[in-house]
Amino acid sequence: MGAAPPERTVLSGRPVMPGATRAESDGPVARKRYFYVSFWAVTGSHDARERLLAAAERLLMRTGPRSVSMDTAAAAAGAGKMSAYRHFASRDDLVAAALERHHPRHLQWLVGHGGDAGAGPSAAAGRPADPGPAGPASGAPATGDPEGPVAGDPATPASGDPAGRILAAFDRLESAAGREPYRGCPFVDAALGAPGTRDRAGAIAWQHKQEVTRALAGLAAQAGLAEPDELGAAVALVIDGAAVQAALAPDPARRQQIVRRGRRVAQALLSSAARS
Repeated sequence: MGAAPPERTVLSGRPVMPGATRAESDGPVARKRYFYVSFWAVTGSHDARERLLAAAERLLMRTGPRSVSMDTAAAAAGAGKMSAYRHFASRDDLVAAALERHHPRHLQWLVGHGGDAGAGPSAAAGRPADPGPAGPASGAPATGDPEGPVAGDPATPASGDPAGRILAAFDRLESAAGREPYRGCPFVDAALGAPGTRDRAGAIAWQHKQEVTRALAGLAAQAGLAEPDELGAAVALVIDGAAVQAALAPDPARRQQIVRRGRRVAQALLSSAARS
């Protein structure tokens, strides 16, 4: 067996050889000998950011945006508070990143694969959308989260029934409203709690709502309904109204009743568009 490598330290993800200057440590020999140190530093950093994001997303879905802080996300992720500040400039930046992470999953859950998800809020923010891994680690299924697929959620209707897929959004919303906790739409929740109208969370929430509307309009067009863009916007308005009002109701039964009422309104809109 060869001799153990000398002790080394890492500054900003780069190895520094003992007793050497930064320039010496940056030489080709040092880079070759200690490359694995830098590799693991970068890998660990990426893993910490993902764990912080997943933790913030879970907090956001379960207990609302006010529960998300650098301290709570770091504790839930098993990371240090300083690690949170290395990856996110502020608590608002962390909340916004969690919303971006949740956007594609929420859009798929609400309108299924049939809607065009478009570029996503993160495109406007100049970064790729990260749907995150499916499963409890990302805070979606089988954990009682108010939004997200769980066992027993209504299935998405077949692709040959676009009108049915519009109404299925209400069926999934009704299922979510019957679980605890239920806070309505997480994007509305976060945007209303943002410090200003031009806050990044508010911009992401608005873009998310625009994409929901476009997805519904696309399904309306597939169904051959009149004025699909206007119809998609109207149904999106009914979905938001049902979700917000249900969040105010004192018990699951009344929450679900409100969502069913919204479904009937949407059904009337679809029937009217079909006759036009």
